[in-house]
This record gives sequence, C-alpha cells and structure tokens, in this order.
Amino acid sequence: HILDPLEKQIKNINTIKPDVIWGHPSSINLWANYIEKNTIDLEKSPRIIFTAAEILTSNMRHFIEDTFNSSVFDIYGAHETGCIAWECDHHEGYHLDMDRLFVEIVDDEGTHVGDGEEGRVIVTNFYSEAMPIIRYEIGDRAVYKEEECSCGRSGHMLPVSYTHLTLPTKRIV
Repeated sequence: HILDPLEKQIKNINTIKPDVIWGHPSSINLWANYIEKNTIDLEKSPRIIFTAAEILTSNMRHFIEDTFNSSVFDIYGAHETGCIAWECDHHEGYHLDMDRLFVEIVDDEGTHVGDGEEGRVIVTNFYSEAMPIIRYEIGDRAVYKEEECSCGRSGHMLPVSYTHLTLPTKRIV
C-alpha cells in the first residue's frame, strides 16, 4: 500500500517479485534510495519499470535502472487523454500513440509548427467514451520530431528533451 512505510513496501516487492513496476518516478526513486541506503538485495529484479505522471530526469532514470537492474520506459500522457506517447527500447524519443489520438503541435496563433519547432500540445482523442475530447490543449509544450526512430516504427515523435515542458496556458476546444 502506498501509505505503508518504505520498509514494508520494499518487503512487498521482494515478496511479490513483480515482472513489471508502474509508478511515479519520484515514488520509484524513493524506493531506490531506500534500497541503496539500507543495502537491500532484491530477490528478483523486475523486467521493466514504467514511469508516468511526472518528469523523469536522466539522473533518476539511471539511478532507478542501476538500483533495480531493470530498464525504465517513460510514458507521456494526461489524465484526460490517457497515453499520448511512449518510449521504445531505443529511448530516442516518445512515439505518438497515433492509433488512439491525433496530436498537434501549434504556435501561439494556432498554426501547426514545423519539424524541430516548439509549440503548444493539442490532443484529439478518438476513443473517449465519456465525452468527446477534440482539440484539447493540455497545457504542455513540445516539439515534433519527424525523423524516424532507429527501432523502425514510423510516425511522429516527441524528442526526449522537449517532453513535459509544462507551461500553463488556457485551454481551447
């Protein structure tokens, strides 16, 4: 349980031996700090660790990967839209989830920006069952990356260095 002391949470990880951990980077980083500080050996490392909902810094990523002996994959999303983009195992940026969403990067006048230019993130969700989400401005700024990832997947990406640049702006519909 999230409110349990760190010692109990780490004991639970050693008991459950999960293949996958999904959580906030700050929470997983707290676990990693506790494990390192108390020289705890994990009985089994998870295969994959997914982080979401917060900024994952390079230092946090490396520390978590080293401590858990696992690969970390970051997910970029919003509560209203779900997953917007995700990292593949090449970690060259975030692949846009083009099957579920249409993501636009626009300048302050609403014009689509070109490759490498920064703008506001606008999202249309194709599968929102509760309420249509059309041209929703989530308040982040990002850059389109048109070059293909070396993993071979096609489609637009957000470069790693330009995701999660949160700058409050008004929402548009």
